[in-house]
Amino acid sequence: MFLTTREKVILETLVKNKAGNTLDYFSSLLKVSRRTVQRDFKTVSHTLALFHLSLSKRDQEFYIAGTNANLFKLAQELHQSEAFDQTPEEKKLAALKNVSASNSTV
Repeated sequence: MFLTTREKVILETLVKNKAGNTLDYFSSLLKVSRRTVQRDFKTVSHTLALFHLSLSKRDQEFYIAGTNANLFKLAQELHQSEAFDQTPEEKKLAALKNVSASNSTV
């Protein structure tokens, strides 16, 4: 499982606090904008789907919905995985490769 440090922190926080946390809480915890957290939630949602879980929202709080068994599997996987962050240069290179690949198929 490939997760950035922020995505891993979001997932670990959601696993630990089943009642949920607000967007502002995650923004403060990660020291990023609310919009950045919302973008990270998209990737987090895809990761949760691999475990038959989903990111849900009640009032203003985000939480993980799904069975305890699947939540336990996610927690085990998170414990065993390391975060994978790209440097800004690696991100630029990946973006250039994507643009180059899409231009060559046109």
